[in-house]
Amino acid sequence: MNLPLGLPINFGAPLLKDGLQRVVNKHTNFASSSASTGGTAMKPGSVKIVDRLSAVEAIKRLDEEDLLFLNRLIVERLNLISQARATTLMTSFTRGDRVGFQAPDGRMLEGTVLRFNKKTISIATDDGHQWNVAPGLLRLVQSARDVQWP
Repeated sequence: MNLPLGLPINFGAPLLKDGLQRVVNKHTNFASSSASTGGTAMKPGSVKIVDRLSAVEAIKRLDEEDLLFLNRLIVERLNLISQARATTLMTSFTRGDRVGFQAPDGRMLEGTVLRFNKKTISIATDDGHQWNVAPGLLRLVQSARDVQWP
């Protein structure tokens, strides 16, 4: 397998963290034993578990400390994927855009994009309230670029 970036896991190691090894462009000598990739993003879907049954059996043999370590790695990765998805969706909007969304009570609301947060977009609605809405729940009503100024 020729992957430019990876995190091979040796499930046969006494401790899970001892079985982790970073691989970047076939370079394997890292001073740190941390599981972090130093901010380098992996292409989604670039690493596949070849034998899921072996992975499941290996996970069953892990102790609590190793399971917590693996859990932390998985949660960090899922958070990174979620944040990347939200960031990508946010590029569809600009400050000043008119957007619409459905409130939790079912009402359809419209408002103007005020600012971009880490995971949400702040919207000032026509009724004077401010909402922080996930970008996936917004629909563009009118682009700020299309507004005609007198």
